[in-house]
Amino acid sequence: MIGEASGDAARWAYLETPGISPDLLRIAQAERDADEILSWSPNSIDPLLWQPMFYTSYPDYRGSTADRVAKFDFEKHRGRAVIESSREGHPRALRFVTSLAALQQANMAGAGHGEHIAGISELPGASIHVFEDLSKVWPGQLVGGFRIIGGENDTLAVAEHALGVEITDDPDKIEELTDRFHHLNSMAKPLGEITVPKSVEQVPPSYTDHGPHPTAPGAPGRAVINAPSL
Repeated sequence: MIGEASGDAARWAYLETPGISPDLLRIAQAERDADEILSWSPNSIDPLLWQPMFYTSYPDYRGSTADRVAKFDFEKHRGRAVIESSREGHPRALRFVTSLAALQQANMAGAGHGEHIAGISELPGASIHVFEDLSKVWPGQLVGGFRIIGGENDTLAVAEHALGVEITDDPDKIEELTDRFHHLNSMAKPLGEITVPKSVEQVPPSYTDHGPHPTAPGAPGRAVINAPSL
């Protein structure tokens, strides 16, 4: 495994956090071991793209329970560990496809997200592609957020929806979603060709078991798309 081979056990120590849901832990462990992560996230940016500081910058939304605090700390370390290990000698293919609305919401959630995301896009093997206007894409070509997390010994497909997250290692489903991802990736524009409007407005975040999803009532272009069934 990447963490063991590089001797950076401290980086992955957050995986021992008690009280984390089994699904989230399985996803995070797969991210650690992955050689490739493909992410289609039309409604909000992928959890790995959030700045670690985001999880500690909204204390009013942290809640008072120990499990909520542990969840925030887990998410704070999750993206940092994957991105830093990719930068420091264990490169992964990190390929993200998202929407302009999702990037704009990230900018609204806190300063510095734009620069942070741009830096990730410059990593070896990384790419971020963006749909400027989802309404111009044929509806049959769009589905809700999903990720393919591929490693030497295991590959998972992860689909997000309103009731939670589904995980499968079914090869047929993985192949279907991988093909769909590459099609979406080919239709979207590289991040460097997109102008993301900036805003000083800050939007209170809400949280799921696999990352923050800032809500922006009335935000232009926001779309909620049904997830693929696994």
